[in-house]
Amino acid sequence: MSRIPVASALVLSSLFACDPETPDASVGSDPDVVVQYVTAPCGSIPPNTTAPSTDLDAPGVFEVGQIVGGRIDPEATTNFRHFWDVELEGGVYHLVVDNDVPDGTSTNTGIHVVQLDGSGVELGTLVRGNEIDHRVRLHDVIVADRQTTLRLEVSSVFGIEDYALGVFEMTTGVPSPFFDTCPDTTALALGVPLDFTLPGEDIDDLDEVWLTLDADIGDYQFTVDAEQISGESTNLQYRMEIVDRFGQRSRAQEVLRANAIDVTTRLVGELTVGEPSSYWLRLVNDHDGLDVTVTVD
Repeated sequence: MSRIPVASALVLSSLFACDPETPDASVGSDPDVVVQYVTAPCGSIPPNTTAPSTDLDAPGVFEVGQIVGGRIDPEATTNFRHFWDVELEGGVYHLVVDNDVPDGTSTNTGIHVVQLDGSGVELGTLVRGNEIDHRVRLHDVIVADRQTTLRLEVSSVFGIEDYALGVFEMTTGVPSPFFDTCPDTTALALGVPLDFTLPGEDIDDLDEVWLTLDADIGDYQFTVDAEQISGESTNLQYRMEIVDRFGQRSRAQEVLRANAIDVTTRLVGELTVGEPSSYWLRLVNDHDGLDVTVTVD
């Protein structure tokens, strides 16, 4: 969680950080304020057409609840940083950032968003990604003490990246698990096996299937049976990870991972739920195509 420094005639207060992913995290020193996470369907907010700005003195401007973005190249002569301004009232907000590797390959990826003051001095990092994947969601909770202009600088940690970002009031639904290019999802039901094909890795070096689960408080067990489509004993490599809230990577839990040379395999993973929530389950295949059955109990 980040408290946004607010400009005054004399001084900027310092930015502080706490764990943005602590359940029921209090805001600042007020224990009565609890962070809320309200989701909306992926694709429910169309992207804003405002172009990003590379000029610190003329940032792109967007409003709370809008989604903006662009493509950034750390090796470009001018397009290596983007600047954005958004007006905030006093309150609690979610900063959400999606970044995509343009060619879809799974590689080092990360977007860095910092807050600047009006003269371009860095006040602190809000989010910084550092993953190996083709697509990642980042998130931070930010707190404005009173009305202020939040100035953001966006850059890439590694190579060329496409990104989309938005700042949302705490009670506004955030399109999840991404803003757009929405994954197809299939709902899991307790005790009901779900069969599907997990395609083999393609030229983009990644194939995945998304599932959903609405879970109450309790302990859950996932059983995954996988069989080579080819019928041959060869590399069998896949993993299942689970995210909740907005789908941000910081919430990801790896439930199970297969790495064997075989025709079939059965793995069991567990999930402990401390509050009712909706979960996204992502199965990623790193080798040949598989016939898969998933059961949750």
